[in-house]
Amino acid sequence: MLEYFDSVCNFFTQQAPSLINIWNIIKDIANSNFTAALAGAMIGALTANRISKKIQNKDELKKEFLQLNAAISLATATLTISLSLKINIVKELKTSYSDGLKKRKDHECGIENGTIDPETPFKLKVNLSVLQNISPPISAIQDIVFNRLSVPARGIAATAALSSAIENLNSALSRRNEILQTFNKNEFPEGATFEDFYFGLTYGDRQTNTEYGDIITAIYTYTNDVIFFSTKLCDDLQSHALTLNTHYKTQTKEKPPIVTMYNIPPKMRADFIPADKEYKSWLSGFTTSSSMQ
Repeated sequence: MLEYFDSVCNFFTQQAPSLINIWNIIKDIANSNFTAALAGAMIGALTANRISKKIQNKDELKKEFLQLNAAISLATATLTISLSLKINIVKELKTSYSDGLKKRKDHECGIENGTIDPETPFKLKVNLSVLQNISPPISAIQDIVFNRLSVPARGIAATAALSSAIENLNSALSRRNEILQTFNKNEFPEGATFEDFYFGLTYGDRQTNTEYGDIITAIYTYTNDVIFFSTKLCDDLQSHALTLNTHYKTQTKEKPPIVTMYNIPPKMRADFIPADKEYKSWLSGFTTSSSMQ
């Protein structure tokens, strides 16, 4: 897997219980595509007039190009960070947890049907390493996109969604670290074991706690969110660059400034970038239109 990360880094361098219920509710809200689509529609209405008024002369166009290059570089850095996290840590974390859960269920079934001796212990291999929060340059991105560029509504909404995705991911990473502290201290209810809490198994009076498994799923989902919205932001910024090129040529009759371009190798995109169909509701809130109105 490391070769994927090396390739994308090189490329970009060259290119420049109640708790459970609450957690599920938070996940539902955070993943709501309605919120992002609504924000996009509102932003589009507010910025349509600003776009036509802001870029009136050559100097303003050059400033727009400078800010655009900065935004593309920062968005690309954010994409690189999230891809690194997924490739090197999160994908394996989720896969190993899912595989362990399947093996645990197969072990139980084997005991029930007599193919496995009840005295045979289940061998569990777990990843309990502490994961650090990510620190992409989202504040700088927001400042440029919200205040200094005239990108279309979807680019602005993608920036807002990216900010939320980063916050959600860091919250999930922090919560996992807190759960690991509980594991290390063996702070379990009476009758419960590490495996019960790790796998969300039934213990005591038919009680369960699936929070750890939910957190693993959340980390994977939010990592994908950061990757997806970073990608869409890069796409929209580059699309805006093409519009600016045309606008610049029309107004100045000169060759436009060079714009930083990003790209993702096809295999990298296929293996690690979430498909558009997974965010169909969010994407449906926007229509393709020119940056210049």
